[in-house]
Amino acid sequence: VADALLQRLAGEVGRLRLALLPWVAAMIAKAAKGRGFRGALEYDLREDKGHLIDSNMAGHRARELAAEFGEIRKLRPNLGKAVLHVSLAAAPGEHLTDEQWRQIGQLYLRGMGFKDNQFVITRHTDTEHEHIHILANRITYGGAVVSDGHDTDGRKP
Repeated sequence: VADALLQRLAGEVGRLRLALLPWVAAMIAKAAKGRGFRGALEYDLREDKGHLIDSNMAGHRARELAAEFGEIRKLRPNLGKAVLHVSLAAAPGEHLTDEQWRQIGQLYLRGMGFKDNQFVITRHTDTEHEHIHILANRITYGGAVVSDGHDTDGRKP
């Protein structure tokens, strides 16, 4: 999975500052698809865990964001799993700024084909290893679904 991620990200790396390269190469990614946005939002946005660092949505609370995600979700009511939930962790001992994490999150989204989708990026500070969570709608604003051909679980939408 990491090799495929790095290959997809390679085309986007040139747009970011060279200072990001060491961190992108050392990222550990865990991705999962899910059915509902609310539970993931409640977890990602807990104040004792971390804070929001980027989003293209109007809401700031889990309930508001879930309602926004739900409006686009209505475009594909038969899609089983519309939620992409990703955790990206830095290498042990690495420390990044919110801006660096934001850029890495954007790079990941673009590299995985999320160019016209709702998303929220949160930075968690509740563990020793720095990490972010990306929650994205697999359904685009136009109603298309981002391909999950890169998934390792072999299941389709």
